[in-house]
Amino acid sequence: IERIITPRLALTEAEYLAYQCEKHVLVILTDMSSYAEALREVSAAREEVPGRRGFPGYMYTDLATI
Repeated sequence: IERIITPRLALTEAEYLAYQCEKHVLVILTDMSSYAEALREVSAAREEVPGRRGFPGYMYTDLATI
């Protein structure tokens, strides 16, 4: 769960610093594969139907929203 929450939390904090505190912010997310693997694990635990390579069908949509 932490691997899923961390990128969104980092971007939320960066948006806060940029818009509310008027700071210049650079966010670099280097390893999205661990995020995708965490999505796969959560999807398997929920017994959802897997897509390609066992990843959930909504993974690409979820990655695009980050």
